[in-house]
Parts: sequence; structure tokens; C-alpha cells
Amino acid sequence: MPLTDDQLRDALGKFAKLGPEPAPEAPPRSLPALRRGRRPPARRPGCEVKLVSYDNDLVMWQWGFARRKTVAARGRARRAGGPGGGAEKEIFSDILKPMGVNQIGQMLLDFDCNRNPDFDIKKGWKLRQWHDDKQTLGDAKPRPAEKLLVIVHGTASCANHIVSEILKANGGGACLASAAQKYSAVLAFEHPTLSMSPTLNALDLAEALAPYGNCSVDIVCHSRGGLVASWWMHVLDNPSRPKRCVFVGSPLQGTNLANPEQLRSSLHLLASYGRALGDAGAALGVLALPMTILRVVSAVVDFTAKLPLLDAALAMIPGLAAQQAVINNQEMFRLNARKIAGSAAPSHFFIRANFESQSVGWRFWQFFTNKPGLRLIDNVVDKFVFPGDNDLVVDTKSMLDSIPGQEFLFPTAALVHHTNYFEQKDTIDNIRKWLVI
Repeated sequence: MPLTDDQLRDALGKFAKLGPEPAPEAPPRSLPALRRGRRPPARRPGCEVKLVSYDNDLVMWQWGFARRKTVAARGRARRAGGPGGGAEKEIFSDILKPMGVNQIGQMLLDFDCNRNPDFDIKKGWKLRQWHDDKQTLGDAKPRPAEKLLVIVHGTASCANHIVSEILKANGGGACLASAAQKYSAVLAFEHPTLSMSPTLNALDLAEALAPYGNCSVDIVCHSRGGLVASWWMHVLDNPSRPKRCVFVGSPLQGTNLANPEQLRSSLHLLASYGRALGDAGAALGVLALPMTILRVVSAVVDFTAKLPLLDAALAMIPGLAAQQAVINNQEMFRLNARKIAGSAAPSHFFIRANFESQSVGWRFWQFFTNKPGLRLIDNVVDKFVFPGDNDLVVDTKSMLDSIPGQEFLFPTAALVHHTNYFEQKDTIDNIRKWLVI
């Protein structure tokens, strides 16, 4: 069952208020200055945003500056016949007050702290340990080890979410119990995901694991966590250390969801996806992300702007910019250039999915995937987000790496999407098989 309108309003309202208060408006210029023809620069009004629902399970943002008529997705939808025949229902609205460019970094850090209160804000990370006797993640006690298992979460997430999903899966609890026996420690790396790039997170991961010595390390990572793990394994860590990594839905070649060209459509997709999840806790990160992006972009450019202004705005969100599936993504280019296949390379394993569903609440996916015969109305959204198969967040093709390895691809009929991989028995079974847990 999709989230109710009240649940959506509650979730979005919290994240619309993140960050420092807007800078006070500058006093008007003196009268003599005005007489000399020097008009004070107009202060841009706040950005008005609305979230509107249609039939066919689609949710779309409308935005524009408060003193103008809203520049709306509504007009495009109606000219195209409307995603639901033109009928729309407003769910949420707010005025995003102007924010100084120097305030954006603080707002992104506030977002990360809100989504994951477990990392140490002073250090920018925290290492936690699974205590199987207490069935909980608690403080880690670093000491020299023989073998470690490290869990690395993805964007707008935390280790508690992954562990809770594992415990829901058939055999998930037994997997964690066996891992606690096999490894010197089962660790979870907590870190910010928007305010920092994966490269900086990987530097912190290297610092976090240093007290354990040069022991072998197995990693299970989700989504953007795969980029953090890759930077650590292939660039920062001792190449002689034995390493294995299971990448679960990771954007190893980037994701089209993070591309500036698809920004407007991506925001609609994330809102529709978050509502469809039905569980407020699981949906919060998916819902909070577009609101946070809206706040950053509205502080920098007019939403009616074309590239390259949106490109510059997204560059101000380091954790998102690093995931762009574009040929000039310099972080991705440098990371891939340093991955060298061979006997000394870390062992890679991949879990992938493609999501397609006609179930009530989920039909929106067809608006965002360019697959003839499946898509609905071509110009309801500005651009298709994905050119082909995807799990609603990452392109299925992008989940493979230049380092070959064994993989498991969920059948489309399994209805596996980006946030429910770890609930699946097949995910747990493959992790146990590949890592011999």
C-alpha cells in the first residue's frame, strides 16, 4: 500500500527546513545612489514547490519562484494528454527560502546527520560492530584481526537499514550468526553520503580499518557504497591484502538518475518511488533526496534554466555528482583507470535487478524508462531517466565492473527494486555462497 498523503507531507516537511536560516535581506541602497541610476539588485524570492499526484501512480513536482506563475510540469502533462487524464491532486507545498551558496554545505551535512545519526560528525564516520548475542549494532573495539566482514551502506541510508533488511530475509539471521562466528568482527561503516564524495569516504574507511592490521577483508556494499569500497580496495589500500567484495545494486559505472540532463525527471521518479514503498521508514531517504536537491538547485539557479547551469548546481552536491553516468565524470574516470584485473585484484561479485511491475502503486516506472512497447506517454516527463533496464535508481548495466566476477541477476518477475535487495533470500544465499559464510 503506498504512503498516504499525510505521511508524505510529514516526511517532506522535515527536510524542507534543514540547514541554516537564510541570510537576512540586505538593506536598500541610499536615496542618492538610486538617483544616480544604481538600482539595488533584486533579491530573488523563495522557490515555490508543490508535489502533485496523478493517476497511474505518478507523483510529480511543480516549481517556480513565488512571485511568478509557477513553472509547472502540469502544462506539459496536460498537453500530452495528462498522466492521469489531466486530473491532479496537490499533496505538499512549501516555499524554499533563498539560501546563500556558503550555506549549502551545512544543509547537506544536516541532511546526512538527519538520515544517519550514528556517524561521528567530528570525524565524518563511525565504525560499528554486529553483536550477535544482543542482535544489535554497537560500538566497535578495534584490535588486530585475522578476517573482517565490512558492510557499507548507500545514499541517504545507514547500516541499521541494511541489517534490518537482512533480518527480514529468509535465512538472514542465520547468515549474520554464521558471520559472527567466521570473522574476527562483523563491522558496519557509517558515513555521510551527500556532503562528501565517495573518495573522501574511502579515505575515512582506510583510517577506520587501520587498527585491525593487514588482515583479509570481505565487503558487502549497497548502492553508492560500492564506489566507496572500490576507491578503498583499488586505490587506497595495500594491494597485497586479500579482499573480496559483493556489490549489491551499485552504480559502478554511474547512474543516469544523477545526470543533470535528467534532473527534473529524476525528481519525479524519486517522489513516485518513495510513495510506492509504503513503509515510512524505508521511504524517508528516497523522499528526502529530491527535496534536498530542490533546495540546493533553487539556491543557485532558476529551475527553468538549461544546462550547463544545472550541471554546476549538481556539482555542489559532492556525493551525488560522483555518481553521474557521463563520460566526463572525472572521479569515475580516475577510479576505473586504476582498476587492474589479474590474480592480485580483489575478487568481485555482483547482485543486480531490473524492476518492471503492473501492480497498483508501481506503474509509474513506465514513464521513466525508454523501452518501446512498455512506456506510457512519451512527453509526460522532460526526458526519460533510464535508456533501459534499471532497479528504479541504478541502470542494471552500470552494476557491472571492469573487473570480471560472478553475478546473480534477479528475474524481472521477482519485483526486486533498489531498496529491497537485502530482504531477498537469493541475496543472502549468494552472499553466503561467494564468501563461504
